[in-house]
Amino acid sequence: MLKILTFIGKNLVFKIKILLIIRLLAEKNMKKIVTISLGVFILVLVAIFAMWFGSMQNKNVTEQVPLQNQQQVVEEPKIILDMQEVARHSTPEDCWTVVREKVYNVTEFASLHTGGSDKIIYNCGKDGTVGFDTKGGKGSHKEGSIDVLGKYLVGDLVTYPGK
Repeated sequence: MLKILTFIGKNLVFKIKILLIIRLLAEKNMKKIVTISLGVFILVLVAIFAMWFGSMQNKNVTEQVPLQNQQQVVEEPKIILDMQEVARHSTPEDCWTVVREKVYNVTEFASLHTGGSDKIIYNCGKDGTVGFDTKGGKGSHKEGSIDVLGKYLVGDLVTYPGK
């Protein structure tokens, strides 16, 4: 019986030593795994930041300009017109109007106007600034609405002193 107890005791101590060795190896490997995982995570974060930063550098400057400043970027027209010339274009088939001292050919735009073509046609051959600025007496246009007219720009209105 003493031999059996001695054998079991030796085996138990041996088994405990093996378990402690396995645990020690697992802890060392876990430290390595955690260290490697952390390194990979940091590299991924650096790569994502680099791609984001690069995309920000490649953006077109005009995309970053606020809407109210975009009108300043548009090249000023070289054509100078007077109200007599604007008045010659006073029919729905040939409709020019003035808004804020700029002359626009709104013949095509009249049918696209969300407020109705009659609001545009009313100002054919005339200065439509007040109508535009007050939305025909019903408020005001949204910010940037003047930019819609940009493709219809004909030129600048010349004003004569005393008129």
